[in-house]
Amino acid sequence: MSMDHIRSIRRKFDDAGLELNSYNASFKDHFTDEEIARGFETAHALGVPAITSSAHVNSVPRIADMAARYDMPVAMHNHSPVDPNEFSGPEDFDRAIAQGDGRTIAANLDIGHFVAANHDPVRHLAAHHDQIATIHLKDRRRDEGPNTPIGEVLRMVRDGQWDIPTNIEYEYPGDDTVSEVRRCFDFCRNILGARHTTGPKGATDACTRQTCDHRRRRARQVVGPLLGRAARGHTGAGAICDPIRRLCASSSRSF
Repeated sequence: MSMDHIRSIRRKFDDAGLELNSYNASFKDHFTDEEIARGFETAHALGVPAITSSAHVNSVPRIADMAARYDMPVAMHNHSPVDPNEFSGPEDFDRAIAQGDGRTIAANLDIGHFVAANHDPVRHLAAHHDQIATIHLKDRRRDEGPNTPIGEVLRMVRDGQWDIPTNIEYEYPGDDTVSEVRRCFDFCRNILGARHTTGPKGATDACTRQTCDHRRRRARQVVGPLLGRAARGHTGAGAICDPIRRLCASSSRSF
């Protein structure tokens, strides 16, 4: 795929009034240096400020070097199954960030997975918000189930005025994707005490439904349909700048 084609994709987002805050490229140990570099070239062509990555821990030194070369941070995404070569807890983030230069490696904090792996996302956010490039919202319970402090995290980001994009990850089995993401979106707005978007009657906490077994899935993240032109301060059904600067909607599907 040519970089001209990648840039044409970016123009489609611009024309739709959608802001891209990151590009996902999950670098693994078997990736060649050229394949890792391609991820950064693609991110630059898309005009995003950061890469998010469900990377292998062992690949961090190569990723950090490449991030410095391309002047673009990589935010490591955590998962709940504890694998020594995957990111799961705060110590994994700390070790990876220490291998960078203070700019190259950051965290993509998935608060659902963090809880499911028996860690505290609220405590981690309070102590390390300056190292977090983006947040994923989903509902999980300790020991691999649902129930996560979504509201407390959202309010902390808002009240701290931290410039952290906060993404809804729609991963539970649902009906129409747009309607289901809108229900999750309304749930988050309710938490923040904001005006409802125009959504289906009875939108409540669909965001807290049972999520899928992530050990058997890998997701592709796309910017959802509800942002409207919010990131640029415009009004409309998707305008969300009032409660939190950038609340993004993501739709994740296995493939």
